[in-house]
Amino acid sequence: MNHNERQLRQALINAVPPLRQPSDRVEAVGARVRRYRQRMAVATGAAVIGVALAAGLPARLAVPRHPTAAGPVVTSPSPADDGVVRTAGCTGRTSPPANSIAGTPQPANQEFLSVLAGRIRTYAEAHFADLFTDVGMRQETNRIRVYRKPSAAFDNWIRHDFATECVEMVDAPYSAPELQAFLGQVEADRAYWKAHGIQFNRVSVDDSGTVTIGVEQARLEQARREIPSHYNFPVVIDEADPVIG
Repeated sequence: MNHNERQLRQALINAVPPLRQPSDRVEAVGARVRRYRQRMAVATGAAVIGVALAAGLPARLAVPRHPTAAGPVVTSPSPADDGVVRTAGCTGRTSPPANSIAGTPQPANQEFLSVLAGRIRTYAEAHFADLFTDVGMRQETNRIRVYRKPSAAFDNWIRHDFATECVEMVDAPYSAPELQAFLGQVEADRAYWKAHGIQFNRVSVDDSGTVTIGVEQARLEQARREIPSHYNFPVVIDEADPVIG
């Protein structure tokens, strides 16, 4: 080994620090592991915050939250172009299921729709009496139509509880109790109108709040002239058979 090689060897020996005792090496390794874990924790936290900020959210929202027991909040949709609000179950449902007895077509959905309408009516009358008007079956399109005063709360209930069925919600100006009050007012006036020569054969009210009164032909013109102006709701006079007795 020449002089230059010896100098190079000595320089390499001087550049490398002496090895520590075994206990020192264990401690050094442990320290490096701890430092590595700290760096990883900081890097992970920064990454989570960065993702949250990139999404336009506060960093604390990166922690997942458990859903509440109340379930998702359902908001009332805007009515369709025809003014009708529909459940998701109405999508693609345009005709009733096929059924026949001895080759004669039968309304296979009548019983099902009747039960569905009954469920809606029972709950609506108990919990939405000031909003609910009426419910009807539309067998030709296999759906239920509900008449109610406009209400997001009512629509949310229908859309949540009957999401898989086809239920349509239509605006109505009056609730069922209001319609019954109109009808009761006319019924209470039977004696008054009889004293004026007009007897009612029948009295009914529809979802629009219009009361229809059936009067015999001989008193038809008088009834149309005197009765409607007596009330503050629409009244239609129709011809009916004479009252017997």
